[in-house]
Amino acid sequence: MRRAAPTRSLAEAAGDTTYFCTADGEGNAVSGVQSINSGFGSGVIAGDTGILLNNRMSYWHLEPGHPNRLKPGRRVRHTMNPPLVLKDGRLWCVFGTPGADNQVQINLQVLSAMIDCGLDPQQAAEMPRCTSNVPGQYANWPHLGEDALTIERRFPEAVRRELKRRGHPVRTVGDLEGPCSVEIIRRDAPTGMLLAGSDPRRDGWALAW
Repeated sequence: MRRAAPTRSLAEAAGDTTYFCTADGEGNAVSGVQSINSGFGSGVIAGDTGILLNNRMSYWHLEPGHPNRLKPGRRVRHTMNPPLVLKDGRLWCVFGTPGADNQVQINLQVLSAMIDCGLDPQQAAEMPRCTSNVPGQYANWPHLGEDALTIERRFPEAVRRELKRRGHPVRTVGDLEGPCSVEIIRRDAPTGMLLAGSDPRRDGWALAW
């Protein structure tokens, strides 16, 4: 109240999705992702609440015959993907991330890392990652974007070279510069202990109390 806030342009504050998860000792958990989709969403505020409405309808396709074509009674295909995983009917983990079209791909890699490779939550959050995006399949209208297999350089150079040889449009990024920002809580069934992991690629925290 004593000084003006610094001015920021929309381009500098273009992020629009956030993710959080929480769990308690009783096995209750929340996996929550929130997004208005693009800067200022639809530009419409819900009454006098100050809540911006999203513009997720930009995810629809209009081409005849497209499986995600805008039609009455359909739900739009969207990218928000906040997993909650059970094992033997009890909480095993909650996790998720912002990241548009990359969310589902990264969440699958993280889950596989914990289940198939036995990594703990922090190891799974920090492991090398890759995503594949194809023009015409991007979520937001007009569904365009680069044709790219984005892969962190911690993958062996021989692997990246072979992918290029096979015709994949490989785009190599830095060690921790891949997409998304995963947050994870996992429950150890025998002890009930909660284990947490936070992605170092963006701001994120793992807190316990």
